[in-house]
Amino acid sequence: MASHLREAVLIIGLFLIYAAASSLSRDGLGHLARENAEKLIAFENSFGFFWETAWNQWLVEAGSWLATAFNWVYILTFLAVIPASALAYYVAARDRYFHYRNVVIISLLFALVAHVVFPVAPPRMMAEYGFVDTMKSFGPGWYDVRDVTAYFNVYAAMPSLHFAWAVFFGVLFFRRGGRLLRVAGILYPSITLAAIVATANHYLADAVAGTLLMALAFWTHEAICRVVVIIRWRLFALQIFVKSPGRYSCLRARPHPPRLDSRSRLREGRLSRE
Repeated sequence: MASHLREAVLIIGLFLIYAAASSLSRDGLGHLARENAEKLIAFENSFGFFWETAWNQWLVEAGSWLATAFNWVYILTFLAVIPASALAYYVAARDRYFHYRNVVIISLLFALVAHVVFPVAPPRMMAEYGFVDTMKSFGPGWYDVRDVTAYFNVYAAMPSLHFAWAVFFGVLFFRRGGRLLRVAGILYPSITLAAIVATANHYLADAVAGTLLMALAFWTHEAICRVVVIIRWRLFALQIFVKSPGRYSCLRARPHPPRLDSRSRLREGRLSRE
């Protein structure tokens, strides 16, 4: 029970720290965020994939019921699917959970730095380009109220953590599950992409950056693991530790001596007799 409580405190604590840092870092960034958004739009225009306005206008013109449905998809793909998937991994595959949790934490830290260094106003704040804030226009109203948005950095569009983690879990579903989970692994990030863009919450470039962010987080985690393993083996050589790192959770386990196969044991026995 104590370990479960510690994990819950860690996750909630990280979320609160991220929210506090995000809300504090956004002060005075409005003008810069709009400038960066204009640069991002110009960048997409130059490469011919500034399609966000068309997607958003299609959703608005399709009717309030569809816009409201997309808004709920935007909310649930982040606030429901991600925690539920994390809990399922925690219950069913604890070692993998710790491994993937560390990757998510690294991506969160990278994203926090990016959001401070390169703040970007989301499309919904760029009405001059024809964007409509579907959350404000069609609801649910509680998601856009001042008391809720005050705890988040509204200029944290680039990279999109929403899409980054959707891709992350989509890959896990596809690699680890049966046929239904493989289908879910494709549909989940695809539906998320449509929702975050059509509701004018993110640019397509944000989604691309989010995908690259997760790749960087994975690579960084693996690099840290290798360094940790090397250090622990050297410490083992000095007979400081006695347990070994787990396969998936190298950042939380302790080293143990290498296991000898039968040939190595036989060879060791011969050397000791000599």
